[in-house]
Amino acid sequence: YFPLDSVAKKVLPRQHYLYYIVMLFARFNLYVQSVLLLTSDKRTRLMKGVKSPKWELCALAGFATWYIYLVTFLPSPASRIAFVLLSHSVAGVLHIQITLSHFAMPTYEVSQRPLKVEAAAITEKSDHPAFLAHQLKTSLDITCPWWMDWFHGGLQFQAAHHVFPRSPRHRARQLSIIIKNFCKRHGMKYNEVGFLEANRMVLKTLSDVALDTHNYITEMANLQG
Repeated sequence: YFPLDSVAKKVLPRQHYLYYIVMLFARFNLYVQSVLLLTSDKRTRLMKGVKSPKWELCALAGFATWYIYLVTFLPSPASRIAFVLLSHSVAGVLHIQITLSHFAMPTYEVSQRPLKVEAAAITEKSDHPAFLAHQLKTSLDITCPWWMDWFHGGLQFQAAHHVFPRSPRHRARQLSIIIKNFCKRHGMKYNEVGFLEANRMVLKTLSDVALDTHNYITEMANLQG
């Protein structure tokens, strides 16, 4: 699937121990992924809903310029570095919330996805039956009382977010009820667990992958003598 470089060989077998530490720096990865997407080929951009990559790149450049200028008002290099690291690490809570709804669920390569799902992504039509089944199978919702919605920021309703991506977040709870009722009528599974259980599932998935990676690295080392 991908080459195991020297860093990956050290990190992947220990990823379940490093998960929360990595999340502290995950926001920097979003910057990189944003640029990579906006500079990717046209087909990839269309599948991700990018219509004006040049304008979005200009917006990113504008943000970077403004942010760097803002940081220069701090009195010393040490305080500037501390501000950048602290402000980004606090966002780690957001990245944990995002990964909880995805890391423990099945994933597919484009070639493995139903053709109707890929067509829906390209044509912006989501009325294909395969689209709904795919979103439900790969999304995990986090249960919480309504008065904790502020903490999760609406990200706990990933099924509603994926099925109705343009809906506002304050409608996600109502949409999740509609989707649950639909699933009950048609015998479809709606994946939903508590916050702590979701953390356990993610750590177990990372641990299982780490074990497979460790065995793979050991096997390759033995083959090489």
